[in-house]
Amino acid sequence: MPVLLGMTLVLAALTFISAAGSLVAIPEMLQPKVRSTRLSVVYAPGVALFGLSIQVVITWLIKLTDNPGAPVWYVIGKGQVSLLAIQAPPESRH
Repeated sequence: MPVLLGMTLVLAALTFISAAGSLVAIPEMLQPKVRSTRLSVVYAPGVALFGLSIQVVITWLIKLTDNPGAPVWYVIGKGQVSLLAIQAPPESRH
């Protein structure tokens, strides 16, 4: 049971890190006048696509590797892609 709790906490922490960064980066790339509309148009399909497929992907990873900790690698990979995407746009502070 402690291993399962530890894995759950690691998954949650990695997910929070990547989610927080993307929710800050996406609006920064949009013009203020249309920010909320475009954010919903861009963000909702991505959440729907990956939110609907995550159970299938994680089940497949566990069966493929025969390791219940395999979902951690999925979250790590997703976090790395998020970090790359966050670093790509130029600074728009001013």
